[in-house]
Amino acid sequence: MRLSARRTAALGVVQGVCELLPVSSSAHVSLVPALLGWPEADLPPTRRRIVEVALHGGTAVALPWAVRDALARAPRSPAFHILVAAPPVVVGAVASDLIERRAAHRRAIAVGLVVGAAALVAGDRTVFSRRDATEKDHAREAGAADGLALGLAQAAALFPGVSRRGATLAAARARGYDRAAASDLSWAAGIPVMLAAAARGAVVSAKRGELRTDAPALAAGAAAAAVTVAALSPARPAIDRVPYAAWAAWRSALAVAAGTLGR
Repeated sequence: MRLSARRTAALGVVQGVCELLPVSSSAHVSLVPALLGWPEADLPPTRRRIVEVALHGGTAVALPWAVRDALARAPRSPAFHILVAAPPVVVGAVASDLIERRAAHRRAIAVGLVVGAAALVAGDRTVFSRRDATEKDHAREAGAADGLALGLAQAAALFPGVSRRGATLAAARARGYDRAAASDLSWAAGIPVMLAAAARGAVVSAKRGELRTDAPALAAGAAAAAVTVAALSPARPAIDRVPYAAWAAWRSALAVAAGTLGR
């Protein structure tokens, strides 16, 4: 089956929207074709990975510009940046094959969505009526312990459905940062890892000659993802004000839908 440029571009839009939300873009890209009855739902693992590489590549290109204000407030501590990247790099290197196999299982995605939803709610200190005055509001002061916490969260987010954005927001909130600082820390933690992962995926696929397959459709998907992220960048402040419980509810509803698909 040849990939449809129109449907791959639509998945790029889904990827771009979800990349800015704590809802797991990979879960949505995997489940939307199945929920809509698209033939892309039955792609073999290798071709599915190529599509994900293209879509993540598109968002990785646009995100540094879209969140440049948050990156300007990134932590000053070198230890933060080392420890925030080390866990996902190590886990990705050791368990990449297992992660890729699990990513095709919709029930595994459903479990990840629910676990991530629970972490979001638990990590959001305002849910437990804690005073904002007790929360740290400067991402630039984050140190080694904060980097390790967010790094472990990013490693956990390699499990299908968990969401890198959601996991790092939950970890930052659990470390006592207010919502604005938690958002900044999440981007500071995630952007370098996302760029590295996208570059690695592109290199691996290029060496295997996979990127030549369905090149127009893959390019359409990557472009749609990049344009969507850039277009939605002004909406980030409004997105950050949405209660975490609302995202948790959406994730739980999607998990229920994923559970009905089987496999």
